[in-house]
Amino acid sequence: MVINIADDVLKEGKTNPQILTALKYLFYFFESGYHSWWLTLNDDEELYNINELSSFREFIIKQIKKESLKGGGLEPPNYYVKILPNKNSIEQTKSEIERQYPNAQLLLLVDGHRLRIEENGRVCEIISIDILESFVGDKLKVVLEDIRSDKLFIMKSLELLEQIQEEDLSKLRLEFINGGGSNIKNQIEHYQCKHRVICIIDSDHVAPGLYLNDKERRKKEKLIRLCNSLGVPLKILSKREIENYLPDQALIAQGVNENHPFFIFNDTQKDYFDMKNGLKKNDLDLSIWQDNAGLDSDEVAASSSEENLILNGFGESIWQAFQYVNSKEELESRDQNNEIQAILKEILHMV
Repeated sequence: MVINIADDVLKEGKTNPQILTALKYLFYFFESGYHSWWLTLNDDEELYNINELSSFREFIIKQIKKESLKGGGLEPPNYYVKILPNKNSIEQTKSEIERQYPNAQLLLLVDGHRLRIEENGRVCEIISIDILESFVGDKLKVVLEDIRSDKLFIMKSLELLEQIQEEDLSKLRLEFINGGGSNIKNQIEHYQCKHRVICIIDSDHVAPGLYLNDKERRKKEKLIRLCNSLGVPLKILSKREIENYLPDQALIAQGVNENHPFFIFNDTQKDYFDMKNGLKKNDLDLSIWQDNAGLDSDEVAASSSEENLILNGFGESIWQAFQYVNSKEELESRDQNNEIQAILKEILHMV
């Protein structure tokens, strides 16, 4: 994660023990490579000339000289955190931003100790020293519906799409939280906006933009409102579920019969097929199933073991097939819009 330190923090750090402790905490993360230090042209080397930071002096000078050669990092990152001394300084900053950037979206959180700013695709999180330890020091919380399947999906995607080696994946400061579907709301509220949190869920659409029923739609809309009110990025997958991103090769490697009709479905049908439970008779009312891929209805029905089904799914454990995805190309074959890549980028910016 990229972090910028306001000059006021450095000035007060010379006399304020709490801020001095926070600075030492920050430079430990910078020097260790856990977070990145973003400097600007205004950064004054003398402001860092604090006795208690002497152990980081060589690192500080090296970074300042490196950034000055690049022009001082004038272009802000797409996601970064700015540290201010206290909530009063955040309130002043909020007033200045409201005057200078009237189109920016501002969200004040944690009793004024956190200000989230979104403008032109960029996010700046301004926090006070008071929540530094939890917001910067703790791991990024990734709230999922099913920690087993969703975690495997994300870790495999990081490995293949971001080319992160297995040994480096374990070093990423990620904490996966099991939301368990109905418990997602409680998990998000639990962190009280004092931590970095991102939430990733299935769309549960049975066709493009179509929910199974109004109850499912209202549940999603309620979660969207909650996340917006708490400054939590919510990523809703466009396909029905995580498992709908599985490439054919991985399904076959998992043991799915190569003659299963799924393999001759078109892309849209594959996107919204119920991978675990299968295709039901009332699904045929949906327009995406008007073209049944040329299958004889009696043949399809014969492959089902339940009366209401016309085609079996692959079972509750089909998510395990993600372990058999072997290449970037295989994963991208089921992600034509680079949706996964966009989610990974946001995770890596926040981590």
